[in-house]
Amino acid sequence: MAQPTHIGFQSKVLTANDLINGEVVYLSAEGQWVKAFANAKLFTNDVAANEASAQAETQQNQIVSAFLTNARIGQNGVPEPTHMRERFRANGPSNRFLGKQADAARLRGE
Repeated sequence: MAQPTHIGFQSKVLTANDLINGEVVYLSAEGQWVKAFANAKLFTNDVAANEASAQAETQQNQIVSAFLTNARIGQNGVPEPTHMRERFRANGPSNRFLGKQADAARLRGE
């Protein structure tokens, strides 16, 4: 894993909203926009994170409002958000069982 380029750098993921449907999306290691936070690329240095963020600015025909947000590797070995706001964005609305929450339950067979 690459070392941070300055002391105090916290790992990040690049997030945005899909231009067509407004869904929260994350940049994957393959360079695709994906819906699952767990499939997001975790940037461990500010140079790579800033380059990806600049590249996202050229994709205005696909995504809007791209920004970097803090993340870490969770107990299951995949990226997870560190801030409550990003947990809400990643998990979907908390007041209704639809969208991402319903999709996750369907995959679990509930």
